[in-house]
Amino acid sequence: MKGMINFNLSLAVVEADASNPNVFMLRPYTKWAPGSTTDKDEDEDRVYIFDTTGSEHSREKWVEVLQKHMEKAKERHARRSTAKSTAASEYWEDETVDEEQALAAAKLVEKLEAKKRARQAH
Repeated sequence: MKGMINFNLSLAVVEADASNPNVFMLRPYTKWAPGSTTDKDEDEDRVYIFDTTGSEHSREKWVEVLQKHMEKAKERHARRSTAKSTAASEYWEDETVDEEQALAAAKLVEKLEAKKRARQAH
């Protein structure tokens, strides 16, 4: 299953695992806001653990890119009251996301990508 975290709704922290060179964690800065993850249990404190074993990218590259995405989302978060919503999400495989949530997330992604294409066309 695939899942999603919307960094525009919740700030996050990414940390490398000290005991495994392939593992990193992603946790909420405070709590996951409602709707910011596709976790079917809606665990506001959930720490996501990712293992990059077998990935084409190293853990360092994953952490670097996630940090960049989170910085952009943090900037948007700071000016949220004056700017309209812009997607800043990450996707991953997650067995705790049920099929209905995965389909809803996929539809949302399609809608956001269509909006982005429409804005770029103008």
